Amino acid sequence: MPDSNAQFRSVFRGYDPVQVDQHVRQLAQAAAAARQEAGERTIQVSKLEAAHGQLTSEVERLVHSARALEAAQMEAAAPTYGGLG
Repeated sequence: MPDSNAQFRSVFRGYDPVQVDQHVRQLAQAAAAARQEAGERTIQVSKLEAAHGQLTSEVERLVHSARALEAAQMEAAAPTYGGLG
């Protein structure tokens, strides 16, 4: 990333325009690259959030299924009269 404390050579009427223009171009390129990366990271975050939601739903479904299987296993191990009817 370009130096934010750039020192420009002094000329007759201020700073050297070529140096200033070059530095401004470097800053603009760095800003464009940062915006591009931020956009890519935003897309990644959105995809990860969607995957997280899907995984959470799947885990909840599996937990429910496991509890039902445990209840059925307990019923089969110790049957009751209610279960026979």
